[in-house]
Amino acid sequence: MAIKPDYQAGTVSLTAGATALVGAGGANWLAADIQPGDTFKVQNLDAVVASVTDATHIVLAEPWTGTTLAAAPYRLRYQPDGSRLSAATRALIDLLGNGNLQAFAALAGELDMIPVFTGAGALVLISKTDLTNGVQTDEKVETIADRAAFDGQAEGFSVLVADVGDGRSAIYFKLSSSLADWSDPAFLTGANGTFQSKGAYSGATSYVVGDVVLQNGSSWIARVNTTGNAPPTLPTTSNTQWFLLSAAGNGFVFKGAYSGATAYVKDDVVLYNNSSWIALISTTGNTPPALPTTVNTQWQLLAARGAGDVSGPASSGAGRPAVFADATGKVIGVAATDRNILSNGAMQVSQENGNTLGSTSGYYAVDQWLQGFVGPVVSFQQIASVTPKKSANRIRQIITTADASLTGTEFFGIVQTVEGLRISSLGFGSAGAIPVLLSFGLKAPIGTYSICIRNAALNRSYVKTFAVTVANVDTYYSIPIPGDVTGTWVSSSALGMFIGFFFGLGPTFHGTDGAWQAGDIRGTVANTNGAATLGNTFDLFDVALNADPYSTGIAPEWKAPDFGDDLRDCQRYFQRHQVVVETGALFQSWAYPVQFRLSPTISGGGAGFSVQVANPDVCNVSQTARSFQTLMFNARP
Repeated sequence: MAIKPDYQAGTVSLTAGATALVGAGGANWLAADIQPGDTFKVQNLDAVVASVTDATHIVLAEPWTGTTLAAAPYRLRYQPDGSRLSAATRALIDLLGNGNLQAFAALAGELDMIPVFTGAGALVLISKTDLTNGVQTDEKVETIADRAAFDGQAEGFSVLVADVGDGRSAIYFKLSSSLADWSDPAFLTGANGTFQSKGAYSGATSYVVGDVVLQNGSSWIARVNTTGNAPPTLPTTSNTQWFLLSAAGNGFVFKGAYSGATAYVKDDVVLYNNSSWIALISTTGNTPPALPTTVNTQWQLLAARGAGDVSGPASSGAGRPAVFADATGKVIGVAATDRNILSNGAMQVSQENGNTLGSTSGYYAVDQWLQGFVGPVVSFQQIASVTPKKSANRIRQIITTADASLTGTEFFGIVQTVEGLRISSLGFGSAGAIPVLLSFGLKAPIGTYSICIRNAALNRSYVKTFAVTVANVDTYYSIPIPGDVTGTWVSSSALGMFIGFFFGLGPTFHGTDGAWQAGDIRGTVANTNGAATLGNTFDLFDVALNADPYSTGIAPEWKAPDFGDDLRDCQRYFQRHQVVVETGALFQSWAYPVQFRLSPTISGGGAGFSVQVANPDVCNVSQTARSFQTLMFNARP
């Protein structure tokens, strides 16, 4: 009578006359512990299981005599445990049938005497006292040759020889005082001891009875002397040469990172995508699944990677701060330097025009940021609208007269002119030029647009396009730019660099994407014509240009600058003051709160306005009638 109920999960397919049984529909014969000797039953016919290949494949002992089966119901009946035990016992008796049991049975037991093997199939009794205290001999030597030194000793003299020539130890006694009259050896150990571990199985190695090898994660003991005969494949547990000692699966075997070229066996453990997986069956080239899936036919999740696992940068400079490199919280990098080379990146200082809308090319919506256009007509204005990174303002271009096709030198965009002193530490134009990282926020129609860096002479340019994939949503971009090792770059207080954002341009300004090149290049043929549609709107905000000496590509965290700091920075290039201007020969002397980069031009006085002295630090002005005036001081690059 079966101890467990018949296994019936899923369906089977089997071709008449074949032995290959295939399961489907939920059948899992490994999990069900189907074993050789169990019975396959269908159509009132029985067949004996010869071996279980994997969860859905069985080999029958004899060809199937029934009709071909396709997705058919079935039963697998378990062999009673008693039958399995009997078979295992018979195999064990066969293994022990080498005389050892017979030798043990032949001994006559005596008080405090213990049986000890003296060779294969040979046992003697040794006193418990001798085993406790050790066998006492008169001398101990390493080899038979060393024993010759005691050949002349008296009767009863004993010598322990550690190795008699075949690996065994033995005691010899003098039978008389005659020279070299020694007894036969009383062996203390066998030539091979008991188990002899030989490591991984090799077809080139000669094994003897009792040798133990490792094959496919299981341990096997040699039944006979053998060379070139491998242990069988589980679930077969013995063949003529080998008997299973310990099956694979009794412990985890860590195999390191998963490799598609490695043959894994049941209970091998691998690391895959930072999670640990254990093999359910022998498998090669079948990867563990991707989380959140935790099991497939070959692998079961053992330990999932943590939610906060972190990897660091490949390299860094001493003293550089570490920052998160993305929004996952799992990647740490080294950010670019936090000094913003540009002025008024938060668009908060607007001395000249406030938030007044302008529609002319060259109009400054805020300090240091002007618009340029040829062809379409574009309005430009500072807008009070909080950015995702909490700056209070942005600048906005709107197409007020569309241009369906930009030709020749037509274009429109936003530009900042940069003083040479601000870029002098970059070393542009030399072999050690430092890379930079341009980061910014943009809200725009879907399209491909470009940023560009140009030198003052407009004969060196770097262009990089970027894609807006979601229309009119505040989005941040970071664009790494290599340092320019050639060309002429001004490093004085004169104009040093143009930074430009272009949303449409004609072919005159097209060049190569992602490369330094000669000429006044502002985009590529891939640029979208953002001026084609009336009302198209482009918001620019939170703009920074940072040195990136380690080419990390990671922008430092944006923080809205202090307004006073931004104002003082902008006043090096433009100042707006309301002052009383004196009349006639009385000149109003005015010391600037911030030194200009060079002597400014001054405008805004009343009738007869005159500038007597104007240098980067102070000016003297007068006019026909004394009055209160708003003066503009312009020293922009």
